[in-house]
Amino acid sequence: MKVKKQKDDAYGKQMPFIDDEILDKIDEGIILLDQSLKIRAFNEKAKRITGILLSGEISHAAGCLEPGDFVFFMSNMLGEDDGELTPELLSRVGIDAKTLKQGDAIVGMGIFDGDVTKASFKQASATALLEQLVYQTDFMGHDVKMALDFYAKRMMITLDGQVFEQRYAKSYGHMVVLSGKDGALKFYQDKGYTIRREAIGDLLRGGRFGAKGIADDGSLNGRELASLFESEVLFEQLARMLALQATHRGEIQRQKLYLDLNFRPAFCVLERFFDRSDGICLMIKFRDLSEMQVLLSEHEAILEDMEALRTTARRVPDPAVLSKFEAMSGLGDAMIKVKFLADRAAQIKSNVLLTGESGTGKTLLARLIHDNSGVNGEFVEVNCAAIPSTLFESELFGYERGAFTGASDQGKKGFFEQAAGGTLFLDEIGEVPPEIQVKLLQALQSKRFYKIGASIPTRASARIITATNKQLYEAVKAHQFREDLFYRINVFPIEIPALRERREDLYGLTKQIMQKLSMQLEMPEKQLSAEVYSLLRSYAWPGNIRELENVLERAMAVCVDETIMPEHIILSHLSGKDGNAKSLKEQLMDYERQVILETLHKTKSHQEAMAVLGLAKSSFYERLRKFHLNG
Repeated sequence: MKVKKQKDDAYGKQMPFIDDEILDKIDEGIILLDQSLKIRAFNEKAKRITGILLSGEISHAAGCLEPGDFVFFMSNMLGEDDGELTPELLSRVGIDAKTLKQGDAIVGMGIFDGDVTKASFKQASATALLEQLVYQTDFMGHDVKMALDFYAKRMMITLDGQVFEQRYAKSYGHMVVLSGKDGALKFYQDKGYTIRREAIGDLLRGGRFGAKGIADDGSLNGRELASLFESEVLFEQLARMLALQATHRGEIQRQKLYLDLNFRPAFCVLERFFDRSDGICLMIKFRDLSEMQVLLSEHEAILEDMEALRTTARRVPDPAVLSKFEAMSGLGDAMIKVKFLADRAAQIKSNVLLTGESGTGKTLLARLIHDNSGVNGEFVEVNCAAIPSTLFESELFGYERGAFTGASDQGKKGFFEQAAGGTLFLDEIGEVPPEIQVKLLQALQSKRFYKIGASIPTRASARIITATNKQLYEAVKAHQFREDLFYRINVFPIEIPALRERREDLYGLTKQIMQKLSMQLEMPEKQLSAEVYSLLRSYAWPGNIRELENVLERAMAVCVDETIMPEHIILSHLSGKDGNAKSLKEQLMDYERQVILETLHKTKSHQEAMAVLGLAKSSFYERLRKFHLNG
């Protein structure tokens, strides 16, 4: 960097300073601080990242909200956003939000200090796991669409086709204002509004907003850094660096931080710039990660921090909830939603219907719901598809002694009675015979049932969880399943996604399954090669987790080394990578590969394998290369 001669600074001392033109050419934010944490330099890139400079954007003049202005707003966490928006403040735009609670999401519109009958809004509870909160309407002649995307961390307000977008890291607010006099754009939020003190709460309290589209922001030199930024972590690290310098306790190390800087994700590097006789000068270099996602691939440490923030920023249950259901491997958005719903199901006594393809883990989830529900009774699992229709009633409800020819003298408890005070899990509920569906419905409605041969009812005190891999409502429409029973068991539905729909969980699943298998098979843990992991990710997994367990168990049994290679993996012959049926040629190739692989395991040398297979040397090695069996 080019250092000019000394000149008098704002404090009457002599201090080297940096050429602003050079700083402005650097493609990352640069802030220089003195030992009092006052700004000595603030380059153009830093101003654009923080939103201090907004030249070239849609322009509007400075001002404040006035009675009659049209206000369009949203907050992803009410009361926790940067402007501390409250239901009381929302009353200024006509929102009568008695049902709103802290942490709720809201999108809405109204007239500032005007007609309260015109206001409207849409809200989502803090415990609701939604991908988006969308509201589309006509407001005072304006076409309005508002979209709050919780997973993409994006807020969009579209007025008459003009889009106003904001991205956020954790909690945020967004607002657009039209003049009540002529309908012209009066104000919109843009990055850096926390520095300009233009958060929704601030403006609803009577604060003023600055102009946009004006390049001259004025000088920042001499201002305290705390007047611009809010970040405990940042100031703690800066104070630590100053303390180390003051006490001469060692060399100051550069600090790399991932920060929620004024409610925007930023990667910062803090380091000493140059010494002075009475202290140090500190430099902050930073980039806006919402605009520089490429950094995630360059810095593994940032990736970890970004994921940590993403996890806390999502509308998800706390870690205690996740730990209750850690046996259901997966931390992708789909599985977090499943675990959140399962935790809610464990806290209530409503009937739960688990849906999903075979092998997705419905039985495991049912048991986890039972284990976390705090009940003392047993978990009774019933596979409805495995019970003959003639025995269904006696198996489900039991019978009194002498109820029919061949009945036990002691009578028999049915599954309902066995699960008293606990959970009755009816797997493959769609296989219940029609004549039994009526009696099952009666038991669920009246909370009691009659044993075969009994004249006095027995109380049905078990909590009911059902599961199916069918589209049960299609069976209702086909008159194969009672509609009233469907609605009785479908009080609290939870759908478990197929494995191909949550490939991000595949790594954690394979690791968990292989640890379990190593204990069951009493063999050392093994690892997957990169080629195998790539192969597993590209496969459709029609059998879901159950198929994955079978594939890994065979691979661990066959592999004699520490690392499982592609030749140890045998996938289904019934489907290709896209889940569709394989052609005859593909199935024959799979079969040929499997025969060669098994022959190699049974023989002691390639010569012996060639003899068993009846292949010439050239044909044998050609097939090894073709099927990646060289190892």
